[in-house]
Amino acid sequence: MFDLLGELDAQQRAVAESTADRLRVMAGAGTGKTTALTARTAHLITERRVAAHRVLLLTFTRRAARQMVSRTATLMSRTSRARSDSPASQRIVGGTFHSVAHQTLRRNAQAVGLAEGFGVIDPSDAADLIDIIRDDVIQDRVLRRRLPRKASLLNIYTRAVDTDKPISETLASVAPWAVNNSEEIMTICRQYVLRKRELGVLDFDDLLLYWREALAHPKLGPQIAGRYDHVLVDEY
Repeated sequence: MFDLLGELDAQQRAVAESTADRLRVMAGAGTGKTTALTARTAHLITERRVAAHRVLLLTFTRRAARQMVSRTATLMSRTSRARSDSPASQRIVGGTFHSVAHQTLRRNAQAVGLAEGFGVIDPSDAADLIDIIRDDVIQDRVLRRRLPRKASLLNIYTRAVDTDKPISETLASVAPWAVNNSEEIMTICRQYVLRKRELGVLDFDDLLLYWREALAHPKLGPQIAGRYDHVLVDEY
């Protein structure tokens, strides 16, 4: 008979079998964190009989998300073949933070003040939009040459949003050479926010911000959280 946890070491097995409400696993690269996480997911579904759609797997990249879901499905399949009482193959819910945020916001757009047909721009399109704004706002060609390029401007904006710090403070840590042009950079960032609103689009940072807003909503938040019994995050 296939042993779902048989290939795990003692620490990984402890993670997979834990019944704690909250569990944080600290381990270095290559120590099998993802292996333990996928085994825990399969264990929850096949041994503890948690419905697959009530378990959410989250990670940062699409490749990692696909691997997590695929590896979990393989474990579940092997268990089902070995045990006649195992649940039939079920759909596993998983993805990147941004994809799950996107799906959630599509279902609840109006509740968080978004148009149902809102668009999403990826980092490449976001950088191009910032570049257009940069050229529109800064007419002095000499000054324009001194300012960070579009990718750097987007990185500055994103870092400020992610850390909830002012642009001036962000510049001091990530682009100190541009501190003297903080006013111009702040103007570009403000215009970028306004332009996104005019176009009806969200960037990747907005997806996470609106998702957080939805989760904090007194009525909507509990509804979203209530969809899942377990949330497992890889590479937190």
